[in-house]
Amino acid sequence: MDVMTPHYGDYYQGNGTPHDAGSPNPIVFMVIPAKSKFTFHVTADTQRLKDVQNWQALMQTAFNHAFKWLGFGAKTAVGYGAMQIVGAKQTSATTTSTPSFQTNEERWEKSTFQYQKGSGEITATGNKKRATVRGDDAKALFVKLPDDKRKLLEKQRLVATAVVKSQGNMNVLFDIV
Repeated sequence: MDVMTPHYGDYYQGNGTPHDAGSPNPIVFMVIPAKSKFTFHVTADTQRLKDVQNWQALMQTAFNHAFKWLGFGAKTAVGYGAMQIVGAKQTSATTTSTPSFQTNEERWEKSTFQYQKGSGEITATGNKKRATVRGDDAKALFVKLPDDKRKLLEKQRLVATAVVKSQGNMNVLFDIV
């Protein structure tokens, strides 16, 4: 079990301004221990599928994307639901070649950046678009930033150029310059 205690419930619901006289309302919710292991099984009526191999590759790509970028369940923005693939069994889906996306690199001048301490996620907003980096890639990007940029990022005040790679309809933050 875990607990979150919103201190400004009335404010969050659009009633007034935040103040210290409000009554915090603890909300208890269930969590799964960090070292838990899961096995995902996906089944389909293969008689209705015309291209079973391509379907398997697309499902593998979707799961890989979910593990790397999305997470599972609620509160993923603060680190819940982050999972990684360990000891995956070799199936025809994992050995089939996965579809590739054409990657285009763009530079977004004067982008604003947000940093989520809980999850380590970094998001750039520029050119009326958003790009995100998560997990080990986000940690590596954060560590390689000069101290002054890292401090501004932590304070949500960093404005810089974002190097973004678009893969299909997804934008991935690749670098901050």
